[in-house]
Amino acid sequence: MPVVFLALTDALPAVRHSTRAWLRSYAVQLPAAVTAAALALTTSLPLAQITGAEVYRKPAAVSGVERLLARIPDGATVEADIGPISRLTSRCRVFRLGDTQGVTPEYIALENIGDRYRDPVGYARHLHPLAEYDVAGETTGGYVLLQRRTASGG
Repeated sequence: MPVVFLALTDALPAVRHSTRAWLRSYAVQLPAAVTAAALALTTSLPLAQITGAEVYRKPAAVSGVERLLARIPDGATVEADIGPISRLTSRCRVFRLGDTQGVTPEYIALENIGDRYRDPVGYARHLHPLAEYDVAGETTGGYVLLQRRTASGG
């Protein structure tokens, strides 16, 4: 729609100076017709939802994920799949799941919706056989955070 709107805006001045009278009258009425059609369609399209307050409320599942990922300290190394990556890259050293380039991360953050990883700790063992991970937290929305055990066992 923005491209159509810009094309219309670009074409109207040229059409208004046309030698054809019918085209000039059409160009004068076209902006009002387009605006009326857009407003009439807005009530039935998803755009109408922006007027509802519930659109701007943060879902409880999102708040739970944010609290879970807030447990990871700034500057930590994290291996994550797509879901958690965007929430961590601004403050942690993040690797895509399965591509740590030899680094054993301190944390592994998994989006486990639908129980994709039936055994997250076992999956971490598969990724990093020389490290041990414990579940540091889970959300009802399906996120799991694993933390690497330190050499002292804690």
